[in-house]
Amino acid sequence: MKKILPDIVHDQVLKEKVIGYNDDGSYNTITRTWKNPEYLTYMQYWVYNYTNSLEMQHRGAYPDMLEKGPYSYREYQSNNVEGWSEDETVVFYRRKSVFIFDKATSCSTCRPDDIFIVPDIIFFKLMDILTSPQEVHNILCTLPEIAGQSFCDAISMETLQEAIKNFSDYISIAMKARGAGPFIPVTVNDLLFNGFDDPLITRVANFLLDIIQEILPLLIQDASSILDILPKSLETPKANLNVNNNTLQLQFQMRTGKDDIDTVGEVLSFYDDENGTNTDGNLLPESWWSAPDIDQCSPSQAILARRLNGTLGDFFKPFVEKDDRLYLYIPEICRSLYMVYDKQLTIKDIKGMHFILPDDVFNYDLEHNCGFCHRLKHDMYGKKSGQICLPNGLLDISQCTRLTPPIAVSKPHFLGAAPEILHMFPRMKQNIKDDEVSVDIEPNMGIVLKADKRLQINVVVGRYNVTKTYNVLLPGVYPIVWLNESFLIDDGTVSDLNSRLFNPQKLVKILCWVFGVGLGALCIVISVILGVCSVFRLKQKTPKAKEVDVNLSSQENMKNMLQNKTTELRYRGSVGSSKTEN
Repeated sequence: MKKILPDIVHDQVLKEKVIGYNDDGSYNTITRTWKNPEYLTYMQYWVYNYTNSLEMQHRGAYPDMLEKGPYSYREYQSNNVEGWSEDETVVFYRRKSVFIFDKATSCSTCRPDDIFIVPDIIFFKLMDILTSPQEVHNILCTLPEIAGQSFCDAISMETLQEAIKNFSDYISIAMKARGAGPFIPVTVNDLLFNGFDDPLITRVANFLLDIIQEILPLLIQDASSILDILPKSLETPKANLNVNNNTLQLQFQMRTGKDDIDTVGEVLSFYDDENGTNTDGNLLPESWWSAPDIDQCSPSQAILARRLNGTLGDFFKPFVEKDDRLYLYIPEICRSLYMVYDKQLTIKDIKGMHFILPDDVFNYDLEHNCGFCHRLKHDMYGKKSGQICLPNGLLDISQCTRLTPPIAVSKPHFLGAAPEILHMFPRMKQNIKDDEVSVDIEPNMGIVLKADKRLQINVVVGRYNVTKTYNVLLPGVYPIVWLNESFLIDDGTVSDLNSRLFNPQKLVKILCWVFGVGLGALCIVISVILGVCSVFRLKQKTPKAKEVDVNLSSQENMKNMLQNKTTELRYRGSVGSSKTEN
C-alpha cells in the first residue's frame, strides 16, 4: 500500500506537468500558467558612472566608477502560442516582455532620466573597424560589384594597411575636434530601452565619407563608378542594451513532455525572422561559436559550444534530484549552460532546492569550453592580438549580437573571474549573495520558486596604437551595467501548488499511517471481535438442559453467598455491641 499510494501522486504530477490541452479542448492548468505567468518578475539595473574619464584617456589611469541602482522595472511576460506539431509533442511560440519603471522598488534617488558617463559602444565599434585592415576589407567585400569588379579585388590588404597607417591620426584628431570620444553622457532610459545615437560620431562618419571620396581616386584608377554609388551621408545606428521591450522575440520550438515528461520545456530550435538567424537542428549558428580558424580546439570539442541544451528557465522536469544538472539556454548570451545543486531552502513555506551557476561554465582552461573562445582583436591581459581568448570569467558575445558590438558578459562585479580582470577596478567589491546566478526549484513538480538571473555587460576596449590620440587608454573590459532579472512565485501559484501537490502528499502520509500503523490497531480489534464470537458460538453448542442446570446452580450459589454475607455482617455487629456495653 505504501508503494501504491505515492504512485498515485507520482502519476498525478506527470499528468499535470504536460504542456497541452484538457479533455474538453481547453488549455490545462500548467499551460495557462505558462502562457500568462503571474510570477512577480522584475528587471533591475545598476549603472556604472565613470568619474575620471579624462584621466583615463590622457594619463592611462585606472577606471574610477560609482555604481547606482537599482533602476527597477516591472516585467510582464507572455508566451504566445503559434502552433503545435501534429502529435502535440512540440509547441511553437514567441515570448513577449513589457518593462515598466517601478519607483517603489527602485532606489530612492533613481530616475529614468538620470545621466551617466559610460563607455560609448558605438565609438569602440567604429575604432575597431577603422584601425583594422581586415574589418575594412570585410566591409568592402559586402559592397556590390562595379563593372564586374568587386571591392575585395580592387583594394589589396597592403593598400588598406598603408591607408590606415597614414590616415588614422587624422581621423582620431577629427573625432576629438568634433567632441567625439570613448565616453558619452546618456540617460538611463536611453541606455537601456530607447537607444542612443552619438551625433558626434555621425558627424565624424560623414567627415570620413568625405575623406574616402577624396582619396579613392588616388587608390583606384577609375573610381568614378564607385563614387556614384557611395551614400551622400551616413547615420550611425542606435545602441541600447535591452532590445526586447514590447516586442515579439524569437520563435522557439519547445517540447511539451507528452512523449517524455523528462524533456518538458526543452528548446529544440529557434528562428529569428528579423535577420534570418536560426539553428541548424539543435546546433546554434556556426558563426557564433566554434570558429573554424581556432586550431587549438578539436572539432569534437568545439561543437559542444553550439549544442542547444535545456529549457528557457520557465520550468524544469519533475522529480529533480540533488545530483542533477539543470541545463538552460540563455538567449541574452547566445549559449546553453548548466546549474548545480547547492543547498535546500524554503520559499513561502514550500521546500525547495537551490541551484547555482558554477564558475567552470566560463573556465576556458577546460577543454570542453574551447568552442566559446574567439581570437583577441587587441593586446590585453598579457596576450597578443590574434591569440585566444579572453580571461576566465568573461564571455565574448560580439559574434552573436546585432552589428557585432565589442561586448563581453560576466557575472556581476566579475565574480569568479580571473584576478587580472579585477585588478583594473580596485574599488569594486564582490558579494556572492548579490552576484551569484541561482534558481530555486520545487523538486517534485520542477516548478521555479525563485530565480535570480544576474549578468554584467562590459565593453571590450583595445589600445589603438595606430593613433596617438587614444593609445593611452588601458585595454581590457569596462563594465557598463549589471542586472538582475528576478522571479518570485506568486501567492496564487503557491495556493494551486498546495492544493494539487502538497495536500495529496499529506493525504498519502495519513493513508500510509492508517494502513501502516493503524492497521496494527485494526488487527487487535478484529482479534477481540473474533474471540467474542468464538465464545458465543461455544455457548450455542451446549445442550439446553445442561444450560438450565448451570443457571440454577449459579442462582443457588449466589443465594448461599448472600446468606453468608448477611451472617458475617450480623457477627460484626454483635461484636461491636459487646464492646460498647463494656
